[in-house]
Amino acid sequence: MRLSGEIIDYAEQKLGKKLNEGIYISLSDHMYTAIQRIKEGLEVKNALLWEIKRFYKDEFAIGLKALDIIERETGIRLPEDEAGFIAFHLVNAQMDKEQVVVQEMTKLIQEVLTIVRIDLGIDMNEESVSFYRFVTHLKFFATRLFSEHTYNESSDQDLLDIIKDKYVKEFACITKIQTFIKQKYGYDLTSDELIYLTVHVAKIVRDSNKNV
Repeated sequence: MRLSGEIIDYAEQKLGKKLNEGIYISLSDHMYTAIQRIKEGLEVKNALLWEIKRFYKDEFAIGLKALDIIERETGIRLPEDEAGFIAFHLVNAQMDKEQVVVQEMTKLIQEVLTIVRIDLGIDMNEESVSFYRFVTHLKFFATRLFSEHTYNESSDQDLLDIIKDKYVKEFACITKIQTFIKQKYGYDLTSDELIYLTVHVAKIVRDSNKNV
């Protein structure tokens, strides 16, 4: 709890805002579990690490500082993946998650899934790893959208062009989602978001074809 308090104080100073008080419990619990895992020789990979690094640079930088604070006090160096997990705790703590916001986020996720199903004519395997990762990414995206988190894009246009050529149908589907989100929510998808969503959908399509 003491370490969490120090990390949260540092985060509030760097972010220039107060965080939801629930983070004192959630972050303390996460840190304790992470430290216990390391003591047992276990590491959990963060599937969204690269997205967190790109979309939440300030929070990730604080996460790295948190690893320094934890190591200073415990002598245990947690892996970089944990900086990503801590960053996501900070992101969540910046949102006032009233019920209406949660409902809107859930609605957005369902809308996107419906567009993918209809446009690509696929039956998604909701038990697959690819579906789980896609929905996790959508939750991540919805959190950013409804928290009005600004993101300065720095994508590689060459990579976007490669994605367009490699995943023609999937990218066409994502552009429809892009248009829908712009019209309904007034949010412009960045090139990075187009890339990530297209790759996730391509994996969904691949898995659905395996089951045909």
